[in-house]
Amino acid sequence: MPKILRRAHRWLAVIVGVQLLAWVAGGVYFSWTQLSKIRGEHLLNSPKLVPLEAISWPQLAQAVSSLPDQALLEKLESVYLLGKPIVRVWLKVDGQTRTRLFAADGRPIPPLDLAQAQELAKQAFLPGAEIASVAYLTEVPAGHEYRNRPLPVYAVTFAYPGRPTVYVAAESGEVAAIRHDGWRVFDFLWMLHTLDFKGRDNINNPWLRIASAVALVTVLSGYLLFVVSRRRP
Repeated sequence: MPKILRRAHRWLAVIVGVQLLAWVAGGVYFSWTQLSKIRGEHLLNSPKLVPLEAISWPQLAQAVSSLPDQALLEKLESVYLLGKPIVRVWLKVDGQTRTRLFAADGRPIPPLDLAQAQELAKQAFLPGAEIASVAYLTEVPAGHEYRNRPLPVYAVTFAYPGRPTVYVAAESGEVAAIRHDGWRVFDFLWMLHTLDFKGRDNINNPWLRIASAVALVTVLSGYLLFVVSRRRP
């Protein structure tokens, strides 16, 4: 019995050992890194809020009321955009959240163009660095570093250590995300942690279920082998 148990345990350990190593390595990285730095918060300037008196609220209310009837108001926020006070309005349209921009006097503002997105990214990016490249994304594949966030978006990459990319949402004019090499390592290890190679966050996928079950059997067989071996004369 111990001989068969040892052989089974050895092969189970070989099969699941790589995954156990990935889980442990990921856990070490997660626990030794600050989440705020992974999110890139240390690379971004904090947005400045606009005083309430800087907005013409009656005119803004009139502009919002002129929106289509099927648009439901979710929330609004007054901030500075490229040095000017504006109001972001989040709307629910056909079950999807959309964003509209309005000037302080209630005039609608069109989505950002390329030049505005680059200037906004420069203002938001804390270290002084030159822009290396810009891409306009209307869709992203599953598993992309910019996922589950508003589209279209400008991806502004800076010539700076860690290859940081500031994602500026065209409709809302907000910095929707920032990604850098530290985040990309985190995301790769998280993918190995969940074994969700597409969306990253599905912990009910079959690969994770199989790997966790095999890992459990491996650990239990090891303890059983320990008990059986100690009982032998």
